[in-house]
Amino acid sequence: MRKNIATSAAALFSTQDVVNVEAEFQDDPQQRAAAAVLKADMDYRMTRPGKSGIPWYMISMGACFDGQLTGAVVSKQSWEYEEVETGKFKDVVEPVLDAQGMPTFETYVEPDPISGVPIPGLRPITQTRQEPIKRVTKDRPAIDLIPIENVGVDPAAPWYSPAQLGRWFYVDYPMGISDLRAMMKATDKDGNNFWLEVDDATLQKGRIRDERWARRQREGGGDRYEDAKAPGELDMVWVRENFLRISGRDYHFWSVGRHAYISKIRETHEAYPELDGERPYTFGISQLDTHNVFPMSPVTSWQPLQLELNDITNLRQDTLKRSIAPLAIVKKGVGVDIAAVQRRGQPETVLVTANPESDVRFESTPGPSGAAYTETSVNNAMFDELAGVFSTSSVQSNRQLNETVGGMKLMSGAANAVSEFDLRMWIETWVEPTLRHVMHLIRKKESDEKVLLIA
Repeated sequence: MRKNIATSAAALFSTQDVVNVEAEFQDDPQQRAAAAVLKADMDYRMTRPGKSGIPWYMISMGACFDGQLTGAVVSKQSWEYEEVETGKFKDVVEPVLDAQGMPTFETYVEPDPISGVPIPGLRPITQTRQEPIKRVTKDRPAIDLIPIENVGVDPAAPWYSPAQLGRWFYVDYPMGISDLRAMMKATDKDGNNFWLEVDDATLQKGRIRDERWARRQREGGGDRYEDAKAPGELDMVWVRENFLRISGRDYHFWSVGRHAYISKIRETHEAYPELDGERPYTFGISQLDTHNVFPMSPVTSWQPLQLELNDITNLRQDTLKRSIAPLAIVKKGVGVDIAAVQRRGQPETVLVTANPESDVRFESTPGPSGAAYTETSVNNAMFDELAGVFSTSSVQSNRQLNETVGGMKLMSGAANAVSEFDLRMWIETWVEPTLRHVMHLIRKKESDEKVLLIA
């Protein structure tokens, strides 16, 4: 896994440019200029983790790790926008509106600057109000990796694009109640709010959730979400983002698990207009497994050989320990401390017996034979070939090929072909669709004057 992740890092970060954006028609200067600006904007956003950027290195390497471990990697691409009040206010002058929402006017008389004759006129009636000054704290694209156990996929979805073409698709998110209320009060970048008024009793229904064995297995038997229950504002609930296609129209809404709606139901192209009706999720794979929504992971395919290697190693070590610490033969019926015989490897152990020559005898056993090391070497070579890696164990296990430089090139070439195939599978199914979503977000949502000036 570490070698495959290192190969992915070399493929994605071997140059300073994160992406390469080109115009569809190179003879169009406007398209070439737009492509250059988009490329510069994305490079800026994805190489500066922090307030205005995406931690692309950590996210991409985490996605590669997820793909190696679980076979699939799911992520959501969205635009984070957040502003907070500074406690200061500014005066805003605005017209006074009538009952129909139209501006009201008043008459005035003003002397003509040339003749001095009074001339009547109309001017709008205005009023001054104080408006809080807000400071933008987040205004950037975001990529969020989703644990595979929090994803629900239509089992009848096409295996090559289950997140986009499935009849339904949902993702569960753990959120604190205070954070959820803040999210439901906030507006998007255009000033819209599509959340519903929901009472606390409804939100509390999201506390109960089915046990997820995958997370407990990954975290050593515990579940930090289920174990982090706390009263009041620090309590945590599960909210769900849902996508549902009915009669060819794709809908989107948020809910508290399967209990209650917490947002209005809209079509997906209205909820995410920057993606033109596409769901803001990408579903990538690391290994080809046709007609299977959740493909077999590379780690799972390596597991049988890993178990064989472990078994042979354990047997060899047990045999080696027995040859170092000889077998103890104790005469039956004599008063020998068996526990002391078993602890004889410790320096402070004392073995008390009436007749040492006849009561206890130590018999040496043969150590591990060469067949054990040969079998380990063969399994190592098979493991490297299956995983598509080229290592020193592969060379040591194939001495005939190792005698020539050409033989080593044949071995490394076969391993590189498998590694490149797996790497391209992950890049084609996750990296490129994810970056394409980010580019569409920048095209629609980018308004930071500093970033645009740099681009």
